[in-house]
Amino acid sequence: MAVTPSAEQSASTDSNESVSEAANMEDVPTQSRSADPCASCGLCCRSYLVPVFGHDVYHLVKRRGLDPRSFLFICEQEAADPVGFLLEAEGPTYGLALDKKNALEVNQPCVFLVENADGTSRCGVYEDRPIACMTYPMARATDGVSFLPNALCPPGAWTPAEPGNEHWALSLRRLARYRDTYVEVVRRWNAWIASTPRRSPPAEHFVAYVLQTFDRLATLDAEIGGRELEAIERLWGTVGRDAPREGALEQEPSWMTYFRRARATIDEFFPGVPALPFARLSVVIDQTPGP
Repeated sequence: MAVTPSAEQSASTDSNESVSEAANMEDVPTQSRSADPCASCGLCCRSYLVPVFGHDVYHLVKRRGLDPRSFLFICEQEAADPVGFLLEAEGPTYGLALDKKNALEVNQPCVFLVENADGTSRCGVYEDRPIACMTYPMARATDGVSFLPNALCPPGAWTPAEPGNEHWALSLRRLARYRDTYVEVVRRWNAWIASTPRRSPPAEHFVAYVLQTFDRLATLDAEIGGRELEAIERLWGTVGRDAPREGALEQEPSWMTYFRRARATIDEFFPGVPALPFARLSVVIDQTPGP
C-alpha cells in the first residue's frame, strides 16, 4: 500500500503475485459475458484512477483473499470531500483507489487488468470489481439513468435503450448505499483523529479500521438477508411525497431504518468519541401516486 502526496506520482507496492493469483482464481463464465461490451474492452481500466469505498475493499479482501497492500494506493486529495480521511488533525485528507500495474499514472492499466494473448483484456476480479466499475458508463439522472457524457466506450458498444435496463438503476442505488455508509465510517475515524491533535496513525491503521467496521456491517447485512437488502437498495435515497419531514420513525422508509442500524454499528468504534449527526444525504422525492 503506497502513500503518495499526489495521484500523478509513481507508487511502489508489494509484490502483485496475490493479485495475479486472484485474477486466475475465478474466471468469469463466457455465457454470462458474451453480450457484455466490457468483456474484452478495457479502455476504462487504462484511463481512470478508480476510487473505492469500504464495501469494495472488504469484498476484495474477504472474497478474494487479497492483502489490501497488493491492490490499494492512498493519495492526498487535491480538494477534500466527504470520503477523505485524516491521518492527523490539521493535516490533509486522503482517498483510497485501485493501484496501477506500473507507474501510478492515469493511463496505466489497473492492477487487476488481465492482458489476453489475442490482444484483448479483461478484469481479473470482474465479479468483485468496485462499485464505480460496476456502474460504468451510467449515472443517475433526473429522469432515471443516462450515459456518462464522456464515457470511453467504443461507438456502438451499447444500444440507446441500455440505460433503461433495470440492473443499472439498482447498481446506482447500491453505489449510493456504499458511498453513504462509507462517509459515516470516514467521519467516525476523522472525529477520533480530531479528538487528539497529536494522534498520527499510519495509513494501514485506517484500512484495518475499515475492514473491522465492514466486518460488523456484514453481520448486519446477513441478519437482514439478501432479498430484504436488495429491496432496501431499490428504495435507497427515495422518500414518498407524503413522507413526514421529521420524527415519526415508524413511518420512515426501510432504507432509513437500515441506515440508522448501520450507523449504530459504526458508532461502536471509538466509544470515547460522541455520536455525530448524520451527514447530508441526497434524497429524491418519489412522485408515484399513492393508493
